[in-house]
Amino acid sequence: MQRAIMFLITVVLTASPALAVQQEGIDVSKWQKSIDWKAVKQAGIKFAFTKATEGNAFVDPHFAENMKGAAAVGILIGPYHFARPDNDRDNLQDAAKEADHFVDTIQAYYGGTSLVMRPVIDIEKLPGFGKKAEDKAFLSQWTHQFAEVVNKRLGFYPLIYANSNYAKNYFDNDIARYELWLANWTLDANKQPGKSENGIWKQRPFWQYTSHGQVHGIGGRVDRDVFNGTMFELAQFVPGFYPGDFDRNGRVDDRDKGLWNKTKGQAVNPGIGADSDLSGTVDAADLEIWKANRGKTYVKPQRRAVARRNS
Repeated sequence: MQRAIMFLITVVLTASPALAVQQEGIDVSKWQKSIDWKAVKQAGIKFAFTKATEGNAFVDPHFAENMKGAAAVGILIGPYHFARPDNDRDNLQDAAKEADHFVDTIQAYYGGTSLVMRPVIDIEKLPGFGKKAEDKAFLSQWTHQFAEVVNKRLGFYPLIYANSNYAKNYFDNDIARYELWLANWTLDANKQPGKSENGIWKQRPFWQYTSHGQVHGIGGRVDRDVFNGTMFELAQFVPGFYPGDFDRNGRVDDRDKGLWNKTKGQAVNPGIGADSDLSGTVDAADLEIWKANRGKTYVKPQRRAVARRNS
């Protein structure tokens, strides 16, 4: 019986999209105004993305409020930047300027006690040259430049948000090194788009399936998303979150087990303390994760401040 239980735990922790495991999410901005995040969580939402910035100067007025509100109730949240590659095509530093503005706005949220998902570049604008080949080449280079600045300053790369048209037609193949958040509105979370809709990407961890969603705690329409995987797999998109490292010091050791012993049975926000599988409860499954990773050490992402360019 014990071996059977261990097998079931392993299956749960390694469940894949092939088993149709999904987590419900949303993405928000100033258009949703003030959000009742407690009600949103009660509605079954597990994760969210919130707009942080646009271009090289705009900051969404509800960004900080959304980051704080979601974290307080235990919803995983991450920031996104609405990219404007059409703003200043003649400036070779345009992508870097936008990336610096984005990182300046979000950097403080990484490395704290809250779990924050990796940032996103939201690509919804073409540079506007009028020829597909030119737009594709420019947008690909622009995206790489933006992503490199994010990685240099935060220690990890962003995800790419794009619709199927862009994914198929406006990125060079090497853009697929960044994970995809696909926009393809089937209007039904159970009607996954075909793999061909991913364009250059082989898979899509995140998928936006409608812009006309309804969620308790939010007035009016809201974008609805799913993550293709378990909560444990979703945690892999949280920089600095390592299985079994309950005290988040970069080492899985006996102190982590001690923390588990002190808090076992407690209900917590998903991923906090000794809740390593993001179930919201410190239980036997978390101890098994600790056992599987005992002795591992991790290198934390290195953040680096960069002076803003005046050009």
